[in-house]
Amino acid sequence: MGFLQEIIDENLFFIVYTELKDHVSSTCRGSFDKRHICELETWLKTDLIGWLNQITFSIENSPTLCTERLLFYLYDSYVRLR
Repeated sequence: MGFLQEIIDENLFFIVYTELKDHVSSTCRGSFDKRHICELETWLKTDLIGWLNQITFSIENSPTLCTERLLFYLYDSYVRLR
């Protein structure tokens, strides 16, 4: 089951990372007078991670989809856009 879970995690990560970048871009592009990071963190922790927890057993059991890694990519996408 470990190999199958690894394949599932990597594919889910690709989908999640794409959605994350798109959401950061649509939320922040061209808006430099407002801080968006708190709003983005809330979206990630409630909407994105909530969705992942509904379709997987738990993201905390997955090193590919753990909250810390997703937050890193959220911050990275945010900084690159700014």
